[in-house]
Amino acid sequence: MTELTPEQNAERSETIAKMNDLARIMGRPCLARAVMTQGVAALPAPELDQIMREIRCYENWTRGNDTYAERDFGVLTRVTRNGVTKWTQEPQPDLKDGEPRLNKVFFKIDYYHKPTSAAERKLYNLPDEWAIGAEDAITYGSPDPSKGSITDRILTIMLAEEY
Repeated sequence: MTELTPEQNAERSETIAKMNDLARIMGRPCLARAVMTQGVAALPAPELDQIMREIRCYENWTRGNDTYAERDFGVLTRVTRNGVTKWTQEPQPDLKDGEPRLNKVFFKIDYYHKPTSAAERKLYNLPDEWAIGAEDAITYGSPDPSKGSITDRILTIMLAEEY
């Protein structure tokens, strides 16, 4: 990829962010595949549902968790009050003494290369082993995550202690 001007880089980041928002909000396999770690999968179903809802509506983007303004990483905090567990986007929930913060969940969208046609390989100067049907096509990072035609998005959900 050629060197981008600051304006082009900002536009590219915004395009990637919008594609990530769609993948996160819609939760559709055509936009992103979702995977979770064993720790997340072991949580009770109501908590999993709440985590997925919070990921879909996540808006707590900060310079600390969104360095490149691509909206591809977030943190949820699990808080239990009066026997009720809630997952929240609040980075520092207002906890009273004795109220434990049990867990944090991280979610991250990564960009993988989709199998490509000969024309796309030529355009992006990609090796022939990235051809459609190549066994290892998804093992490489996408050459341009702003291009949905060549990028597979994988949403990974994990407990912070599994990182």
